[in-house]
Amino acid sequence: MKLICIHGVDGDEVIYYLRPDTALLRNNAPFYYPDFTAQLVARVCVVIRVCRLGRSIGSRFAARYYDAVGAGVTFTAADLLARDMAEEKPWDRAVSFDYSAAVSREFIGMDKWRESRYDMRACSEGEIPLAMENVQTVDKIIGYVSNFMTLKIGDYIFIPVSSPFQVKGGHHIETFFMDKKMLEVAIK
Repeated sequence: MKLICIHGVDGDEVIYYLRPDTALLRNNAPFYYPDFTAQLVARVCVVIRVCRLGRSIGSRFAARYYDAVGAGVTFTAADLLARDMAEEKPWDRAVSFDYSAAVSREFIGMDKWRESRYDMRACSEGEIPLAMENVQTVDKIIGYVSNFMTLKIGDYIFIPVSSPFQVKGGHHIETFFMDKKMLEVAIK
């Protein structure tokens, strides 16, 4: 299983990176603040579940390769990221640590998701502003990424829908689709 995290969409190019399968935090388990960072940030994501094996998928056929959407949160050690980028070092350690990608227990079928017009909200110590523009480019994202790697059944594509926000011990992050709580992560 791959965790494909979209960093951004820039024209025809999709900027992405991978997290290992050990980064997956499931079943609304708590997230334990790691000792190696003093500045942890989170981003709320829409998580697309890949349902079919495919490589070099044309964007017009991409909808055949995913069947459901869930909620997710990715965690980043922002201080490590800034240091590694400034020193031109690989920044994997800042994003690819264990349990750094939470995913909802349940997923919603794509038809229901589209009918809801992407009705999603999130909160953590107040409402988190969400922007759904990148979600509308799922077919483009799948087409682009599949040119570089084979997508497999069970892969997750994390598409951020919030700006990074700082989290601390004691915080809770909750995401809702159509007022149904999909994901709750307690930061300990």
